[in-house]
Amino acid sequence: MGDKEGYTSLRKEVQRKIRQDKNKHINELCEELEGYSSTGNMRKLFGAVKSLTKKFATPLAVINDSNGNLLTEKDQVLNRWKEYCADLYEDEEDMSQMPYSEREPPQ
Repeated sequence: MGDKEGYTSLRKEVQRKIRQDKNKHINELCEELEGYSSTGNMRKLFGAVKSLTKKFATPLAVINDSNGNLLTEKDQVLNRWKEYCADLYEDEEDMSQMPYSEREPPQ
């Protein structure tokens, strides 16, 4: 058996196993939904249905830099947040206007 035939047969077997596992998982979820329905637990029922039907969305971590350019790389985004926070704490005039008291907390 050549490499191509071996690869093809293994790929078919893997795809078959994936379909079987997916069907098994969906059947288990259906049984779980039927259980929620029979017990009247509508909150869990609708939550489970919502989790099954919602579309997958990847989380986006994009922000603008100080010049308005879009940053998409994780390191660039982290550095921009660092700069932003440093700028917030740099302003000494705003810190002098904040109330400060020497009182100790109640015990």
